[in-house]
Amino acid sequence: VRHSIKHIRGDNVEFEDGKVHQFDAIVFATGYKSTVRTWLQ
Repeated sequence: VRHSIKHIRGDNVEFEDGKVHQFDAIVFATGYKSTVRTWLQ
């Protein structure tokens, strides 16, 4: 988990905190609903 993305240029991603990291792949996920309480006790 990272800060909010400011720019994506090729495989370099610049974050709102000013840090730049290189990634091979980026996975965006939406619609996540946690079910952890049903299986974690």
